[in-house]
Amino acid sequence: MPGTVEGIGLGPSRLAGWEARWIGFSTSIGKEDAIISLWMINEQKQRGQTMIRKEFIETDAGPIARVTFILPSSMWADSIYLVGDFNGWNLSSHPFQHDRQDMWTVTVDLEVNRSYQFRYWRDGEWMNDGQADAYVHNRFGSDNFVVVTDPNFKPYHG
Repeated sequence: MPGTVEGIGLGPSRLAGWEARWIGFSTSIGKEDAIISLWMINEQKQRGQTMIRKEFIETDAGPIARVTFILPSSMWADSIYLVGDFNGWNLSSHPFQHDRQDMWTVTVDLEVNRSYQFRYWRDGEWMNDGQADAYVHNRFGSDNFVVVTDPNFKPYHG
């Protein structure tokens, strides 16, 4: 189900399968950064589905995309890791944690206006993500998933 983008200076735009809203805008005099947050949360929040939340933040060093990967509390596992080209495909550097709602979450800060390939490593086996921005075939005969950190990205669903 398509969503819309709402916010300061933005007209509505369609993002197939995503809902995006400006959730905060603050500026101040001094050392504080101007923060513009754009959360893109999948509209299909039914139990058992994954979600990817993106927050775009302007810092003194430049913009970053803070991306949170969320897996449902109903997912049983001893351990789950986020693995991708952003961490050299390290199988243990980005573990998921249980949050207050008992959801599995991990957050990474990524460079804006890029795309990153990733997968989930759950108890020694690869796990798929049906809510990724895109999919690419890998050399092992399966698919890697893609998260796009462009705030203007619109997924194509032909």
